[in-house]
Amino acid sequence: MSKIADVPYGFGDVVNIAVSSMPEMKKGPGRSPVQSQDIVKVMFIQAYFGMPNRIAQGFFRLFGEKLGISSEFSYKTIERG
Repeated sequence: MSKIADVPYGFGDVVNIAVSSMPEMKKGPGRSPVQSQDIVKVMFIQAYFGMPNRIAQGFFRLFGEKLGISSEFSYKTIERG
């Protein structure tokens, strides 16, 4: 169980590198876009544990505070990521 608790700490530098290579999202009509770094963090957790989108959303709720995720989003947002 300690391995699972320590996983989010290793993502900081990797997420910063991944997000810096992504194009900036432009503000358009409708709902504000979810921050790219939040989606990348959840996708790293998803890839690390090899889980589907809906289960990744559950892990996002579990680890959200530890990962520093500032917004809530659905499994469809993870899928689109």
